[in-house]
Amino acid sequence: MGLSNLTYTQELLSAVALGNEAAFKCLFSDYHLKVYQYANSLLKDPDLAEDMVQEVFIGLWQERIRLTKIDNFDGYLFTIVKRKSIDYIRKINSNHRLKEKIIHQYCSISHPDFEFEEKGFLNNLKEVLSPQQKIIFELSREQGLSYEEIAEHMNISKNTVRNHMVKALENLRNVLDKPLILLFLLILATLRDW
Repeated sequence: MGLSNLTYTQELLSAVALGNEAAFKCLFSDYHLKVYQYANSLLKDPDLAEDMVQEVFIGLWQERIRLTKIDNFDGYLFTIVKRKSIDYIRKINSNHRLKEKIIHQYCSISHPDFEFEEKGFLNNLKEVLSPQQKIIFELSREQGLSYEEIAEHMNISKNTVRNHMVKALENLRNVLDKPLILLFLLILATLRDW
């Protein structure tokens, strides 16, 4: 970065620190693409990267008084992005571990009244699917039919089968990514057996 760019950035940061919204818009305009690209390289998800851009710049505005004390703004900015991305990844991993722990604890209960019925759980889980998705999912995953065989059996195109299967898997993934819904389905599977 040349001396004139460094001076420009320092002047911009000073103006932002004083609450100048126009200067903040310039700062955002100058850096949002770089922040987005870096966040996307870390998170591997364009939507999350866009959220990260918003979160980082909101944080900069909220803590704008500190901007005058920063010598290397690029380094400061990318350190924030890296830390927030790592925190987000840790949170995702923590949620995944929680989900695994809930399933493990629930499945390991040995009292006969609390026997875990995997089939009951799967049936509850499939309730989030449309009737067509449910049929195609069952034919594919439970009966082992290929997409071509399902298409012949249901008198629909292979692409329609594939599209329904993709949507079914997305719906199931969305449910499994929500620990409270997952816990509810686990409990519901047990209650059916009482």
